[in-house]
Parts: sequence; C-alpha cells; structure tokens
Amino acid sequence: MVASEGIRAVCRVQCSRLRRSLERTLRAGGYDLDRAEIDSDIDVLFIDQDSRKKLGEEELATMMAPGGSVIILGESLEDDEIAKLLQRDGLNHLISEHQAPDEAELLVTTVKLASGDIFGVEKYLPWGAKVHEREITGYQDKSQTISEVVANAKKLGARMAVLARIEQVVDELLMNAMYDAPATRHGRTTAEQMQSVRDGKCDDVHLRYGCDGRYLVLSASDGFGELRKNDIFEHFERARRERTPRQEAGRGAGLGLHIVLSSVTRFIANIDPGVKTEVVCVFDLMQSGRTVESCAKSVHVFEGKRAA
Repeated sequence: MVASEGIRAVCRVQCSRLRRSLERTLRAGGYDLDRAEIDSDIDVLFIDQDSRKKLGEEELATMMAPGGSVIILGESLEDDEIAKLLQRDGLNHLISEHQAPDEAELLVTTVKLASGDIFGVEKYLPWGAKVHEREITGYQDKSQTISEVVANAKKLGARMAVLARIEQVVDELLMNAMYDAPATRHGRTTAEQMQSVRDGKCDDVHLRYGCDGRYLVLSASDGFGELRKNDIFEHFERARRERTPRQEAGRGAGLGLHIVLSSVTRFIANIDPGVKTEVVCVFDLMQSGRTVESCAKSVHVFEGKRAA
C-alpha cells in the first residue's frame, strides 16, 4: 500500500523487478510506502496482466474509489481485449513495458494523478530542453508549423519513416484542434467549421514541441475540452475491426485518433472537460522503419482541472 497526502495507491504486480521500480518511483514522487492488503477505496492502482486476470473486471471495478485510476502494466494496445477494457471508467492508463519501465514516465504519471496538475509538454522533457510554441490561427499557420516541426526532427537525425509519421500526426492533431473540437462544441459539421475558419480564424489553438536529443515531444491544444476518453478508444477499436473505418458526423476526431495512436511511441490526452484539451505525443527519433511501433507503447488519459 502507498499513501501520499490522502491518496491511496496500491501495487499489484508479480514481477519483483517491476515492484522495486514502482517503489523507487513512488518514493521519488513523495509517497510514503507501507506494506498492507488494500482492496477498496483505491485512488491509484498499478496492476499487471496476471493480477488483472485473476481479479476480473467486476472485482477490479469494486476496488476503486470514485474517480480512481488504474494503470495497466505489461499489456499491449494491439490486444483487442485491452482496447475494449480501456473504455471502462477509471482504466485510463496503459504502459506496455513491465520488465524495465521508464521510471520517468511512471513518476510523471503518479505525480499528475496525485496533484491534478495535468497540462504541459514540459513534464515529458528534461529541465533545460527548449520548448517551441506556435499559435495556429489558420491554414497557413498550420502548414508552416508542420514544415517547421518536421525540419527540426530531420536536423535531429530522425529517419524518413519517423518523419512521415510526425508530419501526419501533427496534421491530425491540428485538424482536431482547429476543426473537430469547435464543430463538436457548436453542433456543426467539420466541413462547416472549416468554412468558418476560412472566413475568419480559429481561436486558442497552440502547438508546442521540444526534444531531449532522442525523444521529440509535441502537444496540440484547444480551448474547448470536447475530447472524451471513449472517443479515443471506441474509434481505435472499431478501426482495427474495419478495413475502412467510417468518420462519424458530430463527434469529430474519430479516424484521425486511430492514425495518431498507430504512429506514436507514447500518447497522452489531458482534458479539462468543456475548457481545454491537450494531446501530447512522443516520438522516438532513433527508430528506423523496421523498428517503428504499430501502436503506442503507452497511453494515458488524464481528466481534471488545470492547476491554478
């Protein structure tokens, strides 16, 4: 059992190496550790595949406090069962690596859950890494920003397969922020919103990015907060079943999110409902075309309010 400022966190993992990694991470995040059996009112649960299957979905749900979060370790988004499971309330986090997970990622995730301070691309970059920011007011800004990000990634040594993914993902993220989010808010079709942007400009759309030498981290944000977790995973699951998935009218970001999840190393959605959405994507610039992933290795959805 782990406790920090009233937060009840529990680790249910079979691998001793993973358990030690979690203990180090949680101590670094300011948690006080104690060993005990806790099976109710859990705020944060770390669980691996074996423990999850032993518990079952219903028992897992009864263990969690209202608003609690489950972090699934050692399973893959390529597994259809996991894509369905992530649509359940509270199951908002997946980290595929479990033998030697990135402790920085674990630390950021636990601190964000404990503090409620969920926004900011800086959380996924080391101190000192320069963060570039661009306000997107229309199509020309969008095109110039995509070219800028790709050019910077190329200078950093990214291979062509990764550059193509970066270009496509930035385009999809900005399309969602510029067109899909306001269309959903105002009850318009995406085509109507695109015409609205041509007639004027889009508001409160920003792209931010930085790099630590290996990982390119970028985010696109909008001032609507219309994205929902099930928008992400329902469309992803359906797109895996259908050869040519349909784009539904009225809910915006469908097929595009499937493309994003299939192109990045890590995917993070930070949502303050009705106020702000920020989607953060991480790319491993050292990957080649042969080693690039077919699905994100980790996925996180944080829902809460911006820190004051």
